[in-house]
Amino acid sequence: MLELLRSWGMTVLNYSKLRRERWAENHPTLCRGMKKGYIGFTWLFLGLAVLAWMFIPAAREALIQFLWSYYLLWQFWFLARSKTLTWTGTARFFAMGAWVIAPLSAIAVYLFHGLFAEGSVTVGARWSVEIVGPIMEESFKLIPFLLLFLFTNRTKSFSLTDYMLGGASVGVGFDFSEEVLRRWVTADQEGSLWSLFASLFSDTVQNWGVFTLFPGYFSDGTAMSPGHGVWTGFITLGIGMALHFRNRWGKKAYLIPLFFFVWATFDHGAWNAHSFGMPALASFFYALSFHGYLLKWVFVLLIDNLGREKGSYL
Repeated sequence: MLELLRSWGMTVLNYSKLRRERWAENHPTLCRGMKKGYIGFTWLFLGLAVLAWMFIPAAREALIQFLWSYYLLWQFWFLARSKTLTWTGTARFFAMGAWVIAPLSAIAVYLFHGLFAEGSVTVGARWSVEIVGPIMEESFKLIPFLLLFLFTNRTKSFSLTDYMLGGASVGVGFDFSEEVLRRWVTADQEGSLWSLFASLFSDTVQNWGVFTLFPGYFSDGTAMSPGHGVWTGFITLGIGMALHFRNRWGKKAYLIPLFFFVWATFDHGAWNAHSFGMPALASFFYALSFHGYLLKWVFVLLIDNLGREKGSYL
């Protein structure tokens, strides 16, 4: 089934690529103009961004989050030690998570509430924040991997840590957009330019630290949220494990990513719910997972052990 879908996807991609190349050959002047316009727009945007960072507090908040998010992305990339997924490819996953998946997920949540609930009034309801939101977010963050399976053959050369890196990058990008929005809502509008540098080392929204493994987590002393990067990387690592072990275990191997998905989604929802209380059974399972800490360290152990195996698994 996977090979059939990939064959169909590659056919569509190759056809689109051929049509694009033919169009470019027939319109060389227009293509050169578009390229020059893109370069000019990039430089203009960069200049406007610098001015915004200097004079607009909200823009400085976004820059702070961007720098921390890129540091977290670098940590994942360094741990993966990937020879297949380059830094450029990793950054593209990050961009897709930030600019495509995060807005799509938000739109999907609002559509769900518009169709099945009372619209935006119920978006902040507990059942939405604790159940609907986590399920939809964790599902939408897997879309880039679906596209990768359908339209490329690159996954045939992926190691287990490549799967982890791709998913974690999407998650970090998603987290970047989510936290920028949170910062804009709670930002101190009286901040000065010098607060930019101070905030790099003293962040009040998330737990950041240069010498912290997977910084950007939330913690209130009793429970911990490892963040979207860890959650999504955990799930996609499970996908890679299933593809690696399927020849040995058969279809039972696909229970691995299913279990990882359920665990990460439960951890996500439980973190959202833990301050308000949750059903006894959910509270029991959350306690078994050491209130979010266990998932992070299982993830670290998997990276340490499985990341030593390189090569093709498909």
